[in-house]
Parts: sequence; structure tokens; C-alpha cells
Amino acid sequence: MLFEGAAIREYITSLHIELNEKNAGWLLAAPGMPMLVAISNDLRRQSTQQFVGSRFTEHREFANMQLQSWKPYEKAERGVIPDDALTAIGAIGITPYYLPDLKIIDWHGLTDATVARNPVSKPNHERVIAHDRSPPPGYIQQRGVNFHLSPPVSTEDWALSFANYAVKVAPDLWMPFDASDHQWVLERFADRDLAYKSPTDPAGNRFRLGNQRYIGEQFLGRFESGLDGWRVEGEAVTNHSEYRVYMGMGRHVGSGFLTSYHPHRDKATGKALSPEFSARADQYLAFLIAGGSGHDVGLRLLADGEQVAVWRGQNSARFALIVYPLADVADKRLRLDKHLQLELFDDSLDNWGHIMLDHVMLMRREADGGQG
Repeated sequence: MLFEGAAIREYITSLHIELNEKNAGWLLAAPGMPMLVAISNDLRRQSTQQFVGSRFTEHREFANMQLQSWKPYEKAERGVIPDDALTAIGAIGITPYYLPDLKIIDWHGLTDATVARNPVSKPNHERVIAHDRSPPPGYIQQRGVNFHLSPPVSTEDWALSFANYAVKVAPDLWMPFDASDHQWVLERFADRDLAYKSPTDPAGNRFRLGNQRYIGEQFLGRFESGLDGWRVEGEAVTNHSEYRVYMGMGRHVGSGFLTSYHPHRDKATGKALSPEFSARADQYLAFLIAGGSGHDVGLRLLADGEQVAVWRGQNSARFALIVYPLADVADKRLRLDKHLQLELFDDSLDNWGHIMLDHVMLMRREADGGQG
């Protein structure tokens, strides 16, 4: 299980237990103790948010959660994972135990010297012990990460609701995964029971997010060959298909993606504008985004020339999946029938001053019981 940005803050804050009248009334009854308890609550809250002094029960529950996700792989046949598959994950402990054939880069640097020595710019009160390091820009590309694995599931359809590929690794056990190179997948798993979504058919793109299932209806940008009609201004934005790497947990699809990152010259600026498109209020805009979190980088949705939504990265090369209901645009009384446009922008000169985008689609939500 991996956490990023606000999600990790929400999770670790939930670990904190306040001392109050219900669980420590006897303590609060003592003279002068309410003030000391308030100070204690504040200090323990800060420690919990930084993974310092977490209770044993929280470690136990997290371990149980990891076991539930990854332990079924102990039934998997050895040798299924190709020798040249390389992934990057954050919870380094349990996954390699059940998948000893898989080469892994530890995203937080616990077993990777380059990541471990990458400086942390956060102030001390915002740091999270053993979880605040990240790869320097370009490191994941340089290492050649090309494979991202999800926990096993029991059916092919279920596996393809999590990832773009799935291979059968044991009776009633499927391994969902994503990879940057479709041809590489076909060659490496040629003798396996392999299933995959069509990379070119919108309807072949189905996924589940929470309890909802979505199916693709129209591509607005795949970026597998060129810029798919997006108009570039400035020097920053290009298609970095030559990276040919999978960037993280968000399902970067195929070998190309739109990016404003240039090795050794992240100070370049610019933008890319999509062709205008129309949409229905019952459709959803879905895309993968990574890169910086600053106010001067991101992706804008424009309706009749007015910004109605904006998204940014999390100072990470891991692509995150965004699903945005276009009914929110209709609620603003802006027309959906024309003049919708996306703008990828980079006005930043910082080290994380870049933004990356892939697999932009219009999707609809499937009815309950639809195949995912």
C-alpha cells in the first residue's frame, strides 16, 4: 500500500488517539492535568504525523493489510516475471518476500543509496520518518523502470479493472500489472496466459475506482506518436517517448507521454493546448498526471476560455489517476457542447518545475454489474 501527499497525512493523522474525558477522565481530574494533557495531545499528534512513536497495534494492522494484499503471490509459479522487469515501490518489505524474482527500487531510499542521499527540502515538522525521501528528477528514467505490479486477484476481469495487463500465475490467481512497452509485454509473456486491454480502442479502457466502474469513449491524447494535435508554445513541452519507462503507480500507458521535463534543463517553460472538444454532462475526464505541485505548473480545464478546474503533480514522477465529473462544469452553467480545451502549463524554474501527462480520455460510468 502506497500513500502520497494529502493521503499520507490523512492516514497517519488517523493513528493518533486523543486523551479525553472518556478514556482518561481519571487523569484529567487531577489538579493541573488538563493543561498537561493538552500539551501531551499536541506533542503526540505531531509525533504521529511524522511516524514517530506509532503504537504497536498500528504496525500490526498495517502488516495484516500488507499480508492480505500480497501473500497470495506465494502460490504463484516462479519464473513468470521477466528477468529485465524493474519496478519501484515504497513499501519495500513484504513485496520482495513473496515475489523474489522481481527487481525493485525502493522509492523511499531505504535500500537505494541514490534516493537515500537525495536532499529533503521539507521543514523538520513536516517530515515523515523513512517516508519523505524520493528519487531525484530523472533517476527512475535512468534506471529503466518498466514494470508496475498490483496485488493478485482471482479473475481476469477483476485484474484488468486494476491494470492494463494481467497474466495467470496459478489456478484462480491473476497478476495485474502495467508496463510501458506493449511489444515488450507480448514478447516476454508469449508463452503465458496473458490478457490485456486494447491500447488503441477507447472502449478497451475500463477501470474501477472505488465502487465505480468506468469505460472509455474518446481519446483526447495518447501521445504514443507525436503530440496528437496538441499545440505547443515555448520550449518546455514535448513527447518523451524515448524514455520508454513506466513511471509509477498511476498506470502510465505505452512508451510516450506529454512532458515539460528536460534532463539537465528543467528551467525551460512553455505550454501545450489540446484541440477543442465537446462533451456531455454525464461524461468524465480521466487522465494520468505527475510532476511538480507548484502553482506555476499543472493542467487546466478551460470552458469557453474560462478556467474551471486545475490539477498538479505531487512532486513525484509517479503518475496519479484523475477522474473528473464534467457535470461539475455544467453546474457552473458553462457550455459543454463546444469550447472545452485542456492546457498543460509550465512557468516554473524550480527543480520540480515540470509536469507530465498521459492517456487523456472522455469516459462514462458503467451501470452496476458492468464488466470491469
